[in-house]
Amino acid sequence: AGYCIPASTWNGVATAYLKYVPSPNLPGTTNNLSYVEGITDNANQYNFRIDHATGDKHRLFIRGTKDNDNHLNADLFNSFTGPNAWQQPIGAYLFALGDVYQVSSNVVLQFTYGFARQTNYQPGNNVYKYDAADYGFSSTLLGEQQVPGIPVASFTSLAGAQVGWQSSFNHWSHSVHSLTGTVLWQ
Repeated sequence: AGYCIPASTWNGVATAYLKYVPSPNLPGTTNNLSYVEGITDNANQYNFRIDHATGDKHRLFIRGTKDNDNHLNADLFNSFTGPNAWQQPIGAYLFALGDVYQVSSNVVLQFTYGFARQTNYQPGNNVYKYDAADYGFSSTLLGEQQVPGIPVASFTSLAGAQVGWQSSFNHWSHSVHSLTGTVLWQ
């Protein structure tokens, strides 16, 4: 007794963060936290394909795919809503058109157009969903944040334990168009 630091002298930000750090569940003073990370994926894919022969020498096709995947990682308490949790919705669209025409018994023409688009948005829950002001951060920090959220804090004595998942996140989309023409001559 008598060896405790009075709670009134604790740092307010550190104290607010403590509720997001689980108690050690292994012996020792370092590397004493073990947990199984909850992960879930919800993926859906929709496809269509149409082939049409307009005659003995002419074929057309159209194909498309829509793919959605919502990936969720739980926090240290296996909650999908805590500041350590994160999600990653990924979407993809694929589309192709083709035209194949047999000019003669030894010459075939083929034209194909394709389009692909993929989107990726990967915010940590600590971004947007939590306000740094609620944890005692200064108005200076709040005024300099590009996006609202609580900063990441990690603990060297608890391997894998941190408050906040990331300080930056993925938010991008890519599109590709392709047009090809082929002459097959035998």
